[in-house]
Amino acid sequence: MGQSFEGKAQGFEIGGGPFLATDAILDFGLDVRGAYRINENWRATLALGLFLPQKDELVIGGIFSTSSLTTRYSAFSINGEANYLFPLKGGKITPYALAGLNFITVSVKVEGNAAGVVSGEVAESESGLSFNFGGGCGL
Repeated sequence: MGQSFEGKAQGFEIGGGPFLATDAILDFGLDVRGAYRINENWRATLALGLFLPQKDELVIGGIFSTSSLTTRYSAFSINGEANYLFPLKGGKITPYALAGLNFITVSVKVEGNAAGVVSGEVAESESGLSFNFGGGCGL
């Protein structure tokens, strides 16, 4: 979602900024993306995203002891996209349609001293397709 900086050189563009994921354990992240402008209407993009780590803590206090459980989440994504641009005459905003291939890896690490809790780490990866509409503006 949105690029906060952008630079251009001979058909190549770089940018990055914050993004928001609406269907993941982790919500916010930062990305860096590079694009190659093939012609006036087509662009190929590669984006690397790093979700901001999240930490949840649960402390259970009893009469004789206290137990704790800490869960840490982290994730990164790689997205390759083809963009079809709709340049507007005299406009600074360029709408576009995109289709892409996505890859994301999420890691969960659990630590604690609660009864029955086994500390450890697990990572899972998933890939998929994306179709979307967006807009960009030069600075």
